[in-house]
This record gives sequence, structure tokens and C-alpha cells, in this order.
Amino acid sequence: MPYKHGLRNHPLYPKWQAMKNRCKGTTRKRDQKHYLYKGIRVCDEWQEFVPFYKWALENGWDSGLTIDRKNNNDGYYPANCRFVSKKINGQNQSTSKYWFIFGKRFESSKDAAKVFGCHYRTIHKWCSGYISRGKYYNPIPLCYSVNKY
Repeated sequence: MPYKHGLRNHPLYPKWQAMKNRCKGTTRKRDQKHYLYKGIRVCDEWQEFVPFYKWALENGWDSGLTIDRKNNNDGYYPANCRFVSKKINGQNQSTSKYWFIFGKRFESSKDAAKVFGCHYRTIHKWCSGYISRGKYYNPIPLCYSVNKY
């Protein structure tokens, strides 16, 4: 199929292709579980590159940003997508949690660890408890995590 738009070498083009391939489950087996079988699809409008390209330029695309779905249970379409840093995108996954430490909410255990000057694994121990040398230690009061999705 010929490319009539002349944008095939634009840095956004491979990201658009990757988005479509994730939803088809053709690139990695993990994509089948997280996209194809969950019914995550690319909207009809974005099946062609030019409409996606125009939307991206109007909505803050920059080469250092990644496309992110605001609602991970929904597909790729203009109202559900945005461009964010890799860090923010990583905090918006189906396995992501909010971390509540002494009344403060954190987007990630790493963010909480920075504030408290410890390793993120320490935050996990505070919130979930842990076993050391065969003995179980309870979570610290006022420390817990909840799933975002």
C-alpha cells in the first residue's frame, strides 16, 4: 500500500504503528493478554495515520513523551488519550497502586520512598507486612496501598 501522506519517516509514525500492533496482539504475546483479549482497540478515526498525526500535534505531542490512555480499561481514541512522560505512563498501568503513608497519598512507592528517604521496597514492607527469618511482621499502622484500577 503506498504512503500518500509523506510522513512515514516522522518520529510519531512508529509509535502509531506500535499502538495499533499492541491492540492486534501481533508483536508480543503479553499484548494479547493486556490489549487484544481485554478488547482494547484503536478508534476508526486513527486507523489512518494523518488524523492521528493531526490530533497528536494539537494535543501536546513531543518526541520525549508517550501516548497514555487515561482509563486503562478503555481503548485508544481522542478523549481517552494524552501524551505524558514515561514515568507518568508507568504509573498508569492496570497493576498500579496508590500508596497511603501516614495520611499522604503517593502515585508510586518510589515517590513515597523519596519523601521518606528510604528504598521503595521499604514502602512495600510498611504497607504489606513482610516475613524475615520465618517471622511475620505486620504492616505499619496508617500505611497501605490500593489498586488504581
